[in-house]
Amino acid sequence: MKRMTFVFLMILSSAGFAAELTDAGAAVPYQSGDEPMLRGLIISDAHIGMPLSNGNVPFEAKQAAMEHMRARFPDLDMVLDTGDAYHGSLGCELTREAQKKWFDVFSDPNGRASFFYIPGNHEIVAGEGFDPEADCADMGSMAARPYYSFDIKGIHFVCLPQLEHPCYTSKETMDWFRVDLDLNRGKTTVILCHNNLEGTTALDEYMRGYRTMTNTRQIVDLLKNYPNVVAWMHGHNHDYAVVEKYGFLNVSNGRIGGFNPTRANVHGVEGGEPLGGIYFEVTTNEFRVKCYSADDQLFLAEVSPNRAYASRTVYKKTSLNPDALMEYAFGHGGFTEGQRSVAFNHYTSAEGGYSMILAGASDPYINENNDFSLYVHRADNPKFKQWALFGYEVGTDSWPRYFEEENNCWRWLNPGVELLACSNPVTETTSLFIPGRPHEQFSYYRAVPGKSYDVSVRVASTQGGQAAQFFYRVFDQNGKKLWEYQEPDLRELPPGESLLRSKVVLPALDQFVSVYTTEAGPELQLGIELRFSNLSSPLVLKRADVSFSDAEEITRNPSLTLGSQVFHSDAALAPFERVEFSMKPPEAGRLAVAARCAGSGRMIWYCRQTGIDWQVRNAPVTDHGTYLQTESLRNAWNETVRVVISPSAGVKDSAYVRALKNIQSARIYPLNRGNERLKVDVLKCSGSGEIEVYCTERPDRIEGTETWNFSNGVISIPVAEGSSVQIIAGSKNRDGD
Repeated sequence: MKRMTFVFLMILSSAGFAAELTDAGAAVPYQSGDEPMLRGLIISDAHIGMPLSNGNVPFEAKQAAMEHMRARFPDLDMVLDTGDAYHGSLGCELTREAQKKWFDVFSDPNGRASFFYIPGNHEIVAGEGFDPEADCADMGSMAARPYYSFDIKGIHFVCLPQLEHPCYTSKETMDWFRVDLDLNRGKTTVILCHNNLEGTTALDEYMRGYRTMTNTRQIVDLLKNYPNVVAWMHGHNHDYAVVEKYGFLNVSNGRIGGFNPTRANVHGVEGGEPLGGIYFEVTTNEFRVKCYSADDQLFLAEVSPNRAYASRTVYKKTSLNPDALMEYAFGHGGFTEGQRSVAFNHYTSAEGGYSMILAGASDPYINENNDFSLYVHRADNPKFKQWALFGYEVGTDSWPRYFEEENNCWRWLNPGVELLACSNPVTETTSLFIPGRPHEQFSYYRAVPGKSYDVSVRVASTQGGQAAQFFYRVFDQNGKKLWEYQEPDLRELPPGESLLRSKVVLPALDQFVSVYTTEAGPELQLGIELRFSNLSSPLVLKRADVSFSDAEEITRNPSLTLGSQVFHSDAALAPFERVEFSMKPPEAGRLAVAARCAGSGRMIWYCRQTGIDWQVRNAPVTDHGTYLQTESLRNAWNETVRVVISPSAGVKDSAYVRALKNIQSARIYPLNRGNERLKVDVLKCSGSGEIEVYCTERPDRIEGTETWNFSNGVISIPVAEGSSVQIIAGSKNRDGD
């Protein structure tokens, strides 16, 4: 069957065509031997909302491709999405509609599979009047920051998004990543990302400054210490490629939507790149990757001789343990003195454990790229160019926009930045923004009211005579400016090198709603502007540092509060030196987080949960032993208000609650917790409630409701607020009763 014919038919009727495929024998579930193994599917770049005029495919085609892969691979342990779930800059209303479609179609795999999401550039770096990083965490049911890790059947996966810019992994992320790698060095490790490492794709020269990681060398130098890493698997490029470099596989995860990158002509295959994904599996001695075309209903290596590279195997003993329960880890790579935040619990552990690790920060500086050494120039379109100085923005109030054809304001010196002379130095100014806009309005650097900050910027001038002035602003997480301060005096710069120092003490800001006045309030950001005037001759920026006043090089006396638990050490921790604490299970689904630490005023914290039996998506959960209680939804913009629950590999319940629809809070009594019957108490509904239960055969009866339906192994039970239902198992579900 031709590719376009297949897509057309699937658009017409995905359900009917799936049946047709089964009858014809084309959609027989994929089998790869009897050896116990881990099986996963990666999708990427759905780009929901991207205009069709930009080369995007209709949403129905994406949905059809996803439904086909669910039928082809029914026994997955996990499904992963490596980003660009929707197309950024849609405006708030369209963004919410795109998120709803993504959640309904792509983030709810069938069967017992868990789901994990790694944000892409289009959803994590574009402000729409809210914090995009926190929004992605809500979308993907992440515990804290958008980076995290998990284990499935003994294999370790690290989710490593690019914050602040599409082709840069921030210092905060890298510091947490280093701790995670060190704690899991004995496990076979897969890194999930949105961008590729340099030199691993023919697209390196296509949209340079947008696709390839600018700090590849830093990442590769770190990974040299961890030979247990077997793959770096990424999205962004919309192509399928498997390349061995840096000692591991580099896999481009194809596309489930978005444009077809045929104009790059990187693989020489007629028709370009089909809709599909990456199927992978792990055995005790192999890690296998197979690129799959949903359009052709074949693995790409079967489609064309030119695609032989699209199936690769790493022959290496793995840490696979088919009976191992899931693990999950989260935290923060640069939490600061006095900072407050919030964390969410989406995993439960019947017999597992919890631990908290505190580590010394890499340095005392809140900002990054201190020496201006990380820079990239994007020039893929002759009409539009972009100059990216990571961690900063250089320009005027109105310049630059996202793309500009020329840069007559500044140039990169590798390292350092030269501010060019202004054509009218009397009226024109050029500013250094720390961080770049609009990040200061929504994402970072997180501000702590009442704290004193030191800022120093080293500059050099041949002639001198330029003037400098510091400005400070505090925003809440919704982009609202709460406070602004302008240093009263201009500083005239002498010839040669000089150090511009400034100190600011933030006010208490207790007249505003924030996380510092109520646990449910937004976090705060500090934005710094150093404005230069009288630029009659060039001026060079050599270094910029932002820290707490009188900060030291090491972290002292770190203390972290998570919910009601406090973890404290009197130690002085050098960079990445760590202390570990055991902890009790979280007492709530939503947990306040607060830090105290002297010395550098910065620390890394890392929370790990083992022995996980249930993953609960879209709503935080509290584990009460015999029952699990779901709480208020995180992404309430989803009209179906759907909570999805997946069992860990070690959970053998033959009947379990798989989803809650329009149910804001419920108590679930799963069988693996020693309950004789599967029971659900509905505490709060937002509409017509429904419980979805997976069951191997039709139940004997259901108590608490007169209306229910059983079809294809799924029980659908309509419920109302305050109702309580019990599922009385059929003979095959009673485990010998």
